[in-house]
Amino acid sequence: MPLKHFAELLECFQWLKDNELDEVDKEHIAEEMSDILNYLILLAESLNIDLFKSALNKIEHNNDKYPIEKSKGSRVKYNKI
Repeated sequence: MPLKHFAELLECFQWLKDNELDEVDKEHIAEEMSDILNYLILLAESLNIDLFKSALNKIEHNNDKYPIEKSKGSRVKYNKI
């Protein structure tokens, strides 16, 4: 089940502080990320979704939603920019 792998990935970072990222088990994290990626690829194929195209569309959408000249360095929610 994919959710198990998401949870396992999140566990790797659960109690870490920003300055402790160098201490993570990158090999284990890579394995969990690979599991998640494999599920995403299989699901996308089953649903006839082009993941690469979807990712580019999402980036474009976020660029429109959060224009860099207004949102860079800001924590303001997009609907208040």
